[in-house]
Amino acid sequence: MYPNNIYIRKYSVRKEINTIATHRCILAAKTQLHTYVIATRLRQRQRLLKLHWRLNCTLNQLHQINHGLLVGTRANTKMSAPVLSLNQHLVEYSVRHIPLPLPADTDFSLSNIPFGVFTPPHLPNSRHICTAVGAYILDLHALNRHGAFSTVIPSTPPHELALKDPPVPDVLIPALKYPHPLLSTTLNSLATLGRSRIRALRNCIRELVEVGGIGSRPDKKPEWPLGTVFDRDLRYQEGHHLFKMHMPFHIGDYTDFYAGLHHAYNVGCLFRGPQSALQPNYRHLPVGYHGRASTVCASGAPVRRPNGQYLPSPGGKPKFGPTEKMDYELELAAFVGVPSEGVPIPVDQAIDHIFGFVLMNDWSARDVQAWEYVPLGPFLGKSFATTISPWVITVDALEPFRVEKEDQGVELLPYLKEKNNKVIYDFTLQIEINSSRSPSESPDAIAPVKPLSITSPRYLIWSFEQMLAHHTINGCKIMSGDLLGSGTISGPEKGQEGSLLEMSKNGMEDVDIGGGQKRRWLQDGDEVVIRGWGVNQGGDRVGFGDCRGRILAALELKL
Repeated sequence: MYPNNIYIRKYSVRKEINTIATHRCILAAKTQLHTYVIATRLRQRQRLLKLHWRLNCTLNQLHQINHGLLVGTRANTKMSAPVLSLNQHLVEYSVRHIPLPLPADTDFSLSNIPFGVFTPPHLPNSRHICTAVGAYILDLHALNRHGAFSTVIPSTPPHELALKDPPVPDVLIPALKYPHPLLSTTLNSLATLGRSRIRALRNCIRELVEVGGIGSRPDKKPEWPLGTVFDRDLRYQEGHHLFKMHMPFHIGDYTDFYAGLHHAYNVGCLFRGPQSALQPNYRHLPVGYHGRASTVCASGAPVRRPNGQYLPSPGGKPKFGPTEKMDYELELAAFVGVPSEGVPIPVDQAIDHIFGFVLMNDWSARDVQAWEYVPLGPFLGKSFATTISPWVITVDALEPFRVEKEDQGVELLPYLKEKNNKVIYDFTLQIEINSSRSPSESPDAIAPVKPLSITSPRYLIWSFEQMLAHHTINGCKIMSGDLLGSGTISGPEKGQEGSLLEMSKNGMEDVDIGGGQKRRWLQDGDEVVIRGWGVNQGGDRVGFGDCRGRILAALELKL
């Protein structure tokens, strides 16, 4: 039997070797198959990109003819007129050198380097991630194509994801569509990289601006390639901007807090009297409610007066129609960058989950809100529109403006106690109402309007870190692009109010908006403009740009 046992063992070992070899062959075949599939998809994508590029060029030529930018004007342009090529358009639109130093009064100094999303003037159907430097827009999408950020944010080739064991399903490979976060159409992917990577990207952009662009060869002076830098104020002959700013993030969820202490007190005095102005919970937790993400829009989008149900007089019958008490709310808002999958975020680590900040106008229909908000809070009186500024100012850019928060007045629970007390920002917030500007008129051509109110976010009683810690303490998930509003920001003095509700004493007093005009509530055609900026110790101005919206008449409903 001994020889037979040896034979059986040899047979078993040979069988195992054959089995292992077979598995290796199968794995190699799978690898080759995935490589072939990805290569095929990439070749198909390259063909589609070429087709998309040609289509963009054609649409762009039609776009230019429509706006009278080609040879001749809209009235006398003939189809036989010579059409400018894409390169000729790029030469016309592009800026090859950014003059330094930047003007001292620009919101977008080299200490800022914000992020946004815009449509390049030569690609009217595209959306690219960008930044602003002085009077110029830098197309980060295009610059990344030139390899400007390869050492800062390296991309993961799609085939590497497909060859993982087990392979990553196609639906989970966004790199097939956007191989790099800067090639996306929103900031959501970029924001998940975290604060240190975003800091490195901003430093890289700053260095490129300081040296004058990208150096293609060692013996050639650096410059900005065609189609990478544009004048922010570039306009058509009719006065409209040549490009459009878009929503910087895809917003999954939006939470509006009520952290403005003086606003809460002022409104409480109007409706409940000084003794009961603040609710018992106000100083113990950040009060908030879930807003409507679908109606958040970028600065410049018109805002239609809402229809709703309200009570014209106490004790009377409810009425339906356009709101008679249209109002604004001056707010600061934060975008979440790094997500959290249902794990409470410690208050001292919350700042690392915030990507940056924008100005926000949370429009309000005060009569609709007053009739509906008991017992569950605001609904139709708030959900019709919220406007944000298009440029997201990063946490690092606003770091020099952090100051100590005022004493809370009560003993906080441990999960809301912060070790660092410099958690509130102190810079200028200004609001004005302009009723005379036409949509095509340049903001720079407008006669100066009297600032209606000047205040600061230092009057918030809760920091954004506390808001985020409280938001997630129950296991609530947060995602990249979630929006957190501060609530209306008002100061303790007259002229520091963040709403007409406070300034007009709920419509009882006239408010001088400048130019000999007065308001109690906003009228159709009024444009509300919010601005914010600060100057750091180095003398650089860090600003948000404008957050503006003009009110359109309500829809006429046949009921």
